[in-house]
Amino acid sequence: MKSLLQVLLAKICDDGCHFQIYDLKGKTNLFKLLPIRLASLKLEEKDRVLILMDNDSKECKVSKARLENIVSQAGIRTKTQYPNEGFKAITRLVIQSLEAWFLGDPEALRSAYPDLGTFEDKEKFRNPESLQKPDEALDQLLAEKRIRDGKVKRADKIAPFFNLDPDQNRCPSYKSFIQALELSLK
Repeated sequence: MKSLLQVLLAKICDDGCHFQIYDLKGKTNLFKLLPIRLASLKLEEKDRVLILMDNDSKECKVSKARLENIVSQAGIRTKTQYPNEGFKAITRLVIQSLEAWFLGDPEALRSAYPDLGTFEDKEKFRNPESLQKPDEALDQLLAEKRIRDGKVKRADKIAPFFNLDPDQNRCPSYKSFIQALELSLK
């Protein structure tokens, strides 16, 4: 996820924008380390915190509420609590996992893997967020072309081609993320 975020943030940020990405290495560490990380932050007026987490087939409302609670306990106002103004943090879920976003941007996938061909019209791939295991679906799709890149290598290859236009991705959670990212930069 980190390589995709680095590319997206570099594309969307202007010269006056600075960002840091903290990869907390999985949900267990996220829930353990996020309160500590948030407590250590000294947020300036224009600073924003954007927390992005794979949902991995979990109940969305429960996962989102848990994130919101951690941020609130750190004394940081979230967009969910203060939708119009005064928020410092935005929490977003990737439904189900980052691979769903990759499958949702077939042009980026084909740019990274030219031999891939058309796949997005197949019933299975029309709504990538409905896949229970998008990572396995992407692995299978690539394996059919004898491509066996690991998750990190795959993300590094796809990220430069990822489209910032949320309407060009079939995943509503991607659209929500891009809108949140743009809002946090205002």
